[in-house]
Amino acid sequence: MATYRQTSSEYFRALKIVHFALTLCQIFFGIIAFVVVTMNGATIADEFLTQVLFIIVPLFIIGAFVASTVLFKKRIEKVKTRNNLVEKMADYRGAIILKLAPLEGGSFLSIIAYFITGNIIYLSLSALIILMFVLNQPTKEKAIADLELNFDEEKELNNPESIVSEYEKIE
Repeated sequence: MATYRQTSSEYFRALKIVHFALTLCQIFFGIIAFVVVTMNGATIADEFLTQVLFIIVPLFIIGAFVASTVLFKKRIEKVKTRNNLVEKMADYRGAIILKLAPLEGGSFLSIIAYFITGNIIYLSLSALIILMFVLNQPTKEKAIADLELNFDEEKELNNPESIVSEYEKIE
């Protein structure tokens, strides 16, 4: 195993790439579902399933928003107790992914519900979640605020050449 070090600029570039990829997957899946439903219609016309999805999908999305917020806040509280910036930033990456995962799950479920029923409301719900994704793009400023970094840590994070993260890669 080799230890790799990331500078501040590399760290946030990688984090933004992950965020962009997660966002793009939702968008592409939504577009594909829209094209398929537009060309072929809904895949299942079962009224009972339509009614069940009309209840389950919004509840799941609300649960995803709550889980996203609660899990992120809990993780951030733990991250703040770390002793140095390198440890904080390694854990911060995990917190961001933990924040985005439930939202992405809600978006995919909503797109699948649209694909099944052809009801555009589900695609609209997915679009709202994607908007939340876009608004929650990770930035240095958000990291500084979320982690409540002290002056020295903030200065180090703002230096694009400063090492802020380490990870081990199995080769």
